[in-house]
Amino acid sequence: MDLIAKYSLLCIVSGLIGLYFVSQSIEPEYVELTNIDENYLNKIIKTSGEISNLFLSNSSTLFLILKERDKKINVVMFNTHSINFKKGDYVVVEGEVCLYKNKLEIIARDIKKFDS
Repeated sequence: MDLIAKYSLLCIVSGLIGLYFVSQSIEPEYVELTNIDENYLNKIIKTSGEISNLFLSNSSTLFLILKERDKKINVVMFNTHSINFKKGDYVVVEGEVCLYKNKLEIIARDIKKFDS
């Protein structure tokens, strides 16, 4: 392999490794639950609120209704095998804002209890 090919390969590999580490440190934008609207459609965000209702289906899908003041939004998380949440818990949700049956909802990537 000639010298240019070796340097090119080294640059490609180091660039990919650098991109991986940069992507791991990027946090999604935090948006107050009351401010979530169509402007955030198809965007990854982080928000928080109180669980006003929850249900875990037989197919391991978690359904939450998150509320903050007068605003409520549905949260769905697929492939959840166990939950440690209950009604009234305050949680932080990271996920994509989507439209389902003409209503905004969040497809969660991560849900954590809020520790004060």
